[in-house]
Amino acid sequence: MKKLFYIGLFSCLLVACNPDKDVFTPFELFSEGLVTTTISGQVLDVMNQPVEGALITLDQLSRTSDVNGFFYYKNVQVESKRAILSVNKDGFFEGGQAIFPTKESNASLKIQLLEKTVAANFNGSVGGEITLPDGVILDIPTDAVLSQNGTGFSGEVQISAYSINPESLEGLQKMPTDLKGITNSAAEKLLESFGLFLFDWSDTNNQKLTIVPGKKVTMKFPISNGVGAQSPLTLGLWYFDAAGDTWEEEGTATLQNGKYVAEVGKTGFWNIAIPHDFVSVKGALKNQSDEILSNMPFSIEIENGGVLGYGYADEEGKFNANVPKGLASKIKVLDECNDCLLYTSPSPRDRG
Repeated sequence: MKKLFYIGLFSCLLVACNPDKDVFTPFELFSEGLVTTTISGQVLDVMNQPVEGALITLDQLSRTSDVNGFFYYKNVQVESKRAILSVNKDGFFEGGQAIFPTKESNASLKIQLLEKTVAANFNGSVGGEITLPDGVILDIPTDAVLSQNGTGFSGEVQISAYSINPESLEGLQKMPTDLKGITNSAAEKLLESFGLFLFDWSDTNNQKLTIVPGKKVTMKFPISNGVGAQSPLTLGLWYFDAAGDTWEEEGTATLQNGKYVAEVGKTGFWNIAIPHDFVSVKGALKNQSDEILSNMPFSIEIENGGVLGYGYADEEGKFNANVPKGLASKIKVLDECNDCLLYTSPSPRDRG
């Protein structure tokens, strides 16, 4: 049986007695400066098994996950508008999460790390068309592989790769950060994601290989959000910059024969998405008996569109979030079955 939840939004979003009317009263949600908060969580692999010994970094503060994958930050000061957790362990891709802390709250998170397992291989001097799990295709030109010493590589190349569906809770937990992006004109946007893909190259000794400067690998993404014919013909292409903990605009992807096609010049996390202006909301998650839903995950989506992010309510059910400005969207309460309900709530209309 599906479970019905509702979201009680604070004074930034007031729902009037008239069900057809939303009243949006904007004010500064996230004040400048630091906030004291407590953050705990668990690091898991793709099989939902604990990852011991992962390094978790929050600003300049580091923790190591224990034998059960747990970590804990108590009463730490972090940026009020956006705090970044980065998670690293040898043999895995970098993971993490962006959080929007509430004062004196206790956020409990789950972060999945993706193991660097070999999904396919090819000859570095020959290249070729490689079909990967989940239907992603890489079309690799000849002589496109560069070794760590800066010379061309002609040996066996191993590909580690994952396709990430942002519509599922597990997919959201695998993202390296939230869905904020920086455009070519340096504008900050909220990204409506239609799918993410990650790939890396190494030799048989697990030494990292890269793409030769000037060479382009063609990627073909399946549509992951199921909107079919409503999918845009062109989407923005975004690359995850680990140093800046954000997505950077890197071109476009076009819809061809049911797949989004794009050319890329480097390995790593890629995202096909539409950028949106955004506003901030905050609220509380409660059930129909007015009981608090502690530490529940939620996602933010556009109806018949893509996903714009996710987060966790704290132990008091409180959350902060960014939503697209001037567009009807929904905040959807998730649980571990990925497929359960879910109450959805329209985003506030822009009154500015």
